Amino acid sequence: MWIHRWVGLLMALVLVIEGLTGSLVAFRAPLSRWLAPGLHAHEPHPGARPLPLGTLAQRAQEVIGSRARIAYFFDGADAGRTMVRVAPAIDSAIGRPFSIDYGWVAFDPWTGRELGRYTEGGYTSGVLANVMPFVYNLHTTLTLGGLGYWILGITALAWTLDCVYAFYLTFPRGRHRFLRRWREAWQVKGNAGAFRINFDLHRAGGLWFWALLLVFAWSSVQLTLYQVYEPVMSAVSDYETADQEIGDLPQRTSGSPPRLDWIAAQAVGDALIAERARIEGFRALRPTMMAYFIPNGIYSYSVATDRSWPDFSEYNVWFDGDTGKLFKIPRAHGEHAGNTVTNWLRALHLATDPMDRSWYRWLICLTGLYTVILCLTGVYVWWKKRTARRRSRRHAATPAATATDGTA
Repeated sequence: MWIHRWVGLLMALVLVIEGLTGSLVAFRAPLSRWLAPGLHAHEPHPGARPLPLGTLAQRAQEVIGSRARIAYFFDGADAGRTMVRVAPAIDSAIGRPFSIDYGWVAFDPWTGRELGRYTEGGYTSGVLANVMPFVYNLHTTLTLGGLGYWILGITALAWTLDCVYAFYLTFPRGRHRFLRRWREAWQVKGNAGAFRINFDLHRAGGLWFWALLLVFAWSSVQLTLYQVYEPVMSAVSDYETADQEIGDLPQRTSGSPPRLDWIAAQAVGDALIAERARIEGFRALRPTMMAYFIPNGIYSYSVATDRSWPDFSEYNVWFDGDTGKLFKIPRAHGEHAGNTVTNWLRALHLATDPMDRSWYRWLICLTGLYTVILCLTGVYVWWKKRTARRRSRRHAATPAATATDGTA
C-alpha cells in the first residue's frame, strides 16, 4: 500500500498529461484535418484513385530537390495527405549531409502537389495547424526531447509494476467468501459520501480498465525504454531484438543511388507480393508504404490485403534495391512469440493494423480519460487520509500536553 501510494503520487502529473493527450492523439488525423484544412487535400471526385506510391515518390523528389532525399512514406489517401519523411542528402563536394530546415513534407495523394513542410518536431506555419503537433509532442516526449523519453520510460515501468500490485490490493483479506467479497471491489456505491465514491471510482475503475491499463503501461515501456523491454522479453519469450534484426541486413558500401528508382521498385514489390499472394492465399488490395534503407540498399514495400481480423492485414517485403531480389518477409506474427506479442502491443497502443478501428479509438479515448480520473481520485483519497491522520495525531497529543501542564 505504501508503494502504491507514493509511486502513484509521483506518477500522477505525468499520467494526467498522458491520459488527456492520448485521448486526443487517438483522433489525431481527423482533428488535424479539422484544425488545418488547408494542409489536407480532398478527393477530386468520388472513387478517384491516388497516385501510385512510386510515382508520388518521384514527384516528391522533384519538389524537394537534390539537397534532400526521401526516407519513407505511407499512403495518405484516407487522411487527405501523404506525409513524406525526408533526410539530408550527401553533398558530394564535401562528403557531408546538406543542411535542411525541415523533416517532413505533406503531399496531395492524388496530384502530388506539395501541401506544406514540417520541422523535425512536426511543426509548420500557423497556430491552429500546430495544435495537434504540440499535443503529439507533449504525449510522446513531454516536449522535453530525450529527457522526456527517459521520464516517460521510467514512469511507464513504474506504472506497469503498479498495475500488478494495485490489482493485488483489491483482494479482500482472508479466503472466506473471497469471490463474494471481492465482487464489492468492482462496484461503486452511488449513495455513499464523497470519500467513499472517490475511493470506489479509484478501485472499481482500476479493475474495469485494468487489462487496457496494463497494455498501455507495458507498451509504453516498449516505445520509450527498449533497454528494459528487450531484455525482459528475451528472457521470458522467443524474441528477436532490433539489433538482431538489423544484423541480418546486408551492408551497402556504395553511396550511389539504387539501380531501381521508386517506380521500378514498386513494380518489383508488386510482383513479389503477387507471388506470395498466390502461394499463401490472400489478395493484395492497395499499397500502403515504401521506404529505402540507404546503409543496407534495401527497399521495404507494404500493401493492404484481404486477410481478416485478427490477422495483420498488411503484408511487407524487403528486397535488394539494385537487383530486386527478395531478401526478407517480416512477419508481424507467427515467427517469434515475443515479437508477435510486441506487434500486438504496438497495434493496441497506436490503434494501427489490425486495431485501426473507430470503436477502438473511442475505447482508447475513454481509457485515457479514466486514467485522469484514477489519478485525481487517488490524490483525493490520499489527501483525505493524510488529513485524517494528522487530525488524529493532534487529538492524541492534546491530552498528553494537558496532563504534563497539570503535573507541573
